[in-house]
Amino acid sequence: MRFGTHLGNVLKQSKTHLMKKIIFTLLIWILTLSSESHAQGSVLNLGMTGRYLFTVQLDNQFIGYPNNQFSFNGLNPGNHYLTIYRMRNDRHRQAKLVYSGYVSIPMNSVVNASLIETEFLRINSITPILPPPVCEVRPGVTGNPIYAVGYSNGSSPSYSTIGHEECYQGPIAMCDAEFSELRRTLDHINFDHSRLDIAEQIVSDKYLTTQQVIELLEYFSFDSSRLEFAKFAYNRTVDQNMYFRTYNSFTFDSSIHELSEYIHHCG
Repeated sequence: MRFGTHLGNVLKQSKTHLMKKIIFTLLIWILTLSSESHAQGSVLNLGMTGRYLFTVQLDNQFIGYPNNQFSFNGLNPGNHYLTIYRMRNDRHRQAKLVYSGYVSIPMNSVVNASLIETEFLRINSITPILPPPVCEVRPGVTGNPIYAVGYSNGSSPSYSTIGHEECYQGPIAMCDAEFSELRRTLDHINFDHSRLDIAEQIVSDKYLTTQQVIELLEYFSFDSSRLEFAKFAYNRTVDQNMYFRTYNSFTFDSSIHELSEYIHHCG
């Protein structure tokens, strides 16, 4: 009897231990998935001063087109090996290696760095990229949808009613909180092509109003960037009949004409 009781206790303890191990493994797996779902990738903006042009390589990403402003997107956190070459004035001479070393990139951050006196790399600023807010549509008391606006980092949501028509079932534009987060993210990015990449990445599964598109176009310095984003955002806009208002955002008539032709072909 004692042996049977002892064996039963051992089996019971083993089963309890196994259940705890399974629960612990599941918890780690869930936390890992949650962390990966929030990962957006970091950005390194690199600028050089002076009259020389440069080419750069970050790990396996090589930018061979001579310039003095560079940007790398979607970086994983950790140390990345950076090499910088200064271009010679004489085309027949090889480029000169002026910097090689590791640069530390935090998770989900915009890192702005500059090369000082072609030998010293200075980190000017590191700005975290906040997780996008989560907007959840709930039925309102009066029939209008109510947006529950919270953040994917777990902060408490707040609620506000948005005045859409009661029977409206089409796509819904970004709520104010989410659009504000998008703008704050773009505020910390220096170069047009980086802003364009990130804006298109965020908007790719969202919808905008024409007014929101107009406000985003203000972030771009060149008509070419404005035109590319305006084309991209057109099919993500809920009030396309008002899209002509974006024409005032362009400097050149040729850009307006090209956008008008694009809209016409989109039907």
